[in-house]
Amino acid sequence: MQEHIIYLDAHEPVAVVRDEKNMWTLPPPTLVRGTACVLKLRLFAERIGTTPYPIANLYDVVAWQFAMDSDFYDRSPYKLVADNAAIELNSVQEFRDGIGRVYTQITIPMPSMETNELARWLGSEPVRAGLTGELTGFDSTGSPIYILQVEGFKIRLRLLSPAIVHRIVTGNIPRTLNLTNLKTAFPDLWSEQEKRWIGGEAMSWGEGG
Repeated sequence: MQEHIIYLDAHEPVAVVRDEKNMWTLPPPTLVRGTACVLKLRLFAERIGTTPYPIANLYDVVAWQFAMDSDFYDRSPYKLVADNAAIELNSVQEFRDGIGRVYTQITIPMPSMETNELARWLGSEPVRAGLTGELTGFDSTGSPIYILQVEGFKIRLRLLSPAIVHRIVTGNIPRTLNLTNLKTAFPDLWSEQEKRWIGGEAMSWGEGG
């Protein structure tokens, strides 16, 4: 599970990533494709200072939506979508160097970091920049009453594709498959897989293509 705590100057709809003291501007984190992720957005009320964004201003939000995309064409599918029903708003306290600070935090779980749209956009590049995350809050009438955008997220490919990793874990890989460094990366799983081959068990991946 990837977990990213992101401090944001959120006094305007297009937020700026900052450090925990709201002193320095930072780049958004790099996310890894195919690995579940949770984003914890900690919102500052002002450009300078650590005053938290007023949580009371968000109490009328009854539903959240978060998506990431590389374009602003609303008819194209999003690259990534959060588990919107599980987005949570709360107030958290963090202690650093003996100092406690309170933050307004929005927790965004993203269990699915693998979509066809993301795969096509990434191609074979090891890392690509240009994703914008957009958070929208809706009131009881379904009207959007809060919006926050964070520009400049990067996505990084994994060395092994999620599909291959899944088949390694479930033991459904063909003996003839050449996976570089597989024995080193997954020694225990490789040992179990060799036992399956010696026992002559059917390889469902090899049979199904």
